[in-house]
Amino acid sequence: MSVCLLRGKLIFIPGIITILGLSSCETLKQSSKYQFNEGYYKIRNGKKVEKVYVLTGSDTIKEYSKSVLAQQKIDTSKVISVAFPAQKPSQFVSRSFRQATFDADVLTVLFKYRPSAKGFPPQFNASFNGAVFLGYRTDVYKLSYKETPLRVFKRQVTHYGYSIGFFTGFG
Repeated sequence: MSVCLLRGKLIFIPGIITILGLSSCETLKQSSKYQFNEGYYKIRNGKKVEKVYVLTGSDTIKEYSKSVLAQQKIDTSKVISVAFPAQKPSQFVSRSFRQATFDADVLTVLFKYRPSAKGFPPQFNASFNGAVFLGYRTDVYKLSYKETPLRVFKRQVTHYGYSIGFFTGFG
């Protein structure tokens, strides 16, 4: 139970209402783990999938192919530069970058419901439950522009992430 002072009177609020009212599913600050950062990505050129090293800047993205990275001295004239300024340039084509990684996360389950089974009634459990997730994660970043109601095109990085794996824990 939580205690709240309202107009000079003490009011008791059930704990579950307090938790639901003060919690959310969105983080306050985006984790750098899920941002479009410098690193290795896969891109699609026509029907061919190519692995590139991406260097991100404030308004330019540079793609270094494997052949360029394999050279003793990197030839910057063979680097693909993609202008991605805040306002849409006239000749911009949307681009997608894909990154696959191994993922390990620690998570907790706040509430657990167990249906009735062979002589045991249904149970609702709110005790601590910790778990570990191990799996394969794929992140997809799509660079594009979105038109505002003022007919101005603003830069947009859309991020999709999905994973498959196993989790186990104690509780």
